[in-house]
Amino acid sequence: MLGGVCASAACSSEGGDGAGQGTGGVAAGNVSAVPVGHLAFVSGASAILGRDAGGLYAMSAICTHQSCDMSERGAIASGVVSCACHGSKFSATGEVTNGPASSALRHFKVELAADGSITIQKGSAVDAATRAAVPG
Repeated sequence: MLGGVCASAACSSEGGDGAGQGTGGVAAGNVSAVPVGHLAFVSGASAILGRDAGGLYAMSAICTHQSCDMSERGAIASGVVSCACHGSKFSATGEVTNGPASSALRHFKVELAADGSITIQKGSAVDAATRAAVPG
C-alpha cells in the first residue's frame, strides 16, 4: 500500500459492490460440506458463502470502500470479514462494523440443486435477508 492507495491487483476501480467481478453462476461446493455457522471465501469467485439457521447465503468479497478483493487481501475469523487494504470490517451478514467502508456487502442469489450442489448467481442481487432453504 502506498500513501493510502492500494497498489495491489486485489484493488480495482470497479464498483465496490462486486459488479464487474463476473456475473455468471459460480459453483460453490456441496451443502453437505457447509455446516450451520459456516462463513468462507469461495475460491476464485470474489464471493463469500455463509450458512446460518435460515439457510445458505452469498455475498460479494469486494470491499465497498475502495473495491479491494478481500478473498485475496482479507480474512474471515470468528464471523468477521476483514479487509487488509484499509481496515474495514463486516459482520457475518455483510453489515459494516468498522470503517472506512460505509455500505454493506452486496448479496447474491444462491441456488441449491437436488444433489446438494450450490451455485451462486453473481448476476442476481438479492436482499441481505434472502436465504436458500436447506432441506432437513
